[in-house]
Amino acid sequence: MSVPAHDPPALPPDAGGGNPYAAPTAPGRMDAAALGQGFVRHVRPVAILMIVQGALEVFMAILLVALTAAVPFMMPDLPADDGPAQEVGGASPAFLQKMMIVVYGVMAAGGLIAGTLHISAGICGLRFRRRMLGVVALTLGMASITTCYCAPTAIALAVYGLITYLNPAVVAAFGLGDAGVPAARIRARFGG
Repeated sequence: MSVPAHDPPALPPDAGGGNPYAAPTAPGRMDAAALGQGFVRHVRPVAILMIVQGALEVFMAILLVALTAAVPFMMPDLPADDGPAQEVGGASPAFLQKMMIVVYGVMAAGGLIAGTLHISAGICGLRFRRRMLGVVALTLGMASITTCYCAPTAIALAVYGLITYLNPAVVAAFGLGDAGVPAARIRARFGG
């Protein structure tokens, strides 16, 4: 019983050095033409969304700071420590006041941190600068979940933004931007 002869599989394209198994591109930075457009055209919408998200987070943080300051003025209306809540093991008004101040303060801090990071990363992203700041802002932007107000949009922006910012063409575009190439030339070069 003989095995039928088949044609051998095709070899990969020659990489220019005579080695058919060499990588088709040289190691190091990839050329914009080799990367194609990628997600470069998505950088501007992500940057604008980060600025809008950051503004909403900072606005909410300011409201939460105002609530933190208003808590001592809202609490005098509560009954004294010897009320029925104290008999069944309820918390005292002083404890509730401190707890509300801490909770509102943590919520405000989360919104303020995420908001300022989103705004600064969005401004830099419009000029294709500081990509890692954008990645950090998108990741730490999840801290705005503490405000409960911006959580759904923060999650959606983090997913969309990280998919965009981790794309190889976007990494190359930010490399050009960090090297001083204007944003308009980068968009023209990548077709975005």
